[in-house]
Amino acid sequence: MFAAVLHEPKRLLIDELDAPQPQAGEVQIRVRAGGICGSDLSYYFKGKSGDFAVREPF
Repeated sequence: MFAAVLHEPKRLLIDELDAPQPQAGEVQIRVRAGGICGSDLSYYFKGKSGDFAVREPF
């Protein structure tokens, strides 16, 4: 699967990752579209939102 992964502030890359397999009692869904909010913009521009700082690909 492909995922947009934030590696560091202002460095958003499309990475190919192994799709997680659902465990017992879980389901897997396909997302066709998504959106962004203010905290997403803060992660992108500053690498953090509030007290949470991105320390590894996110």
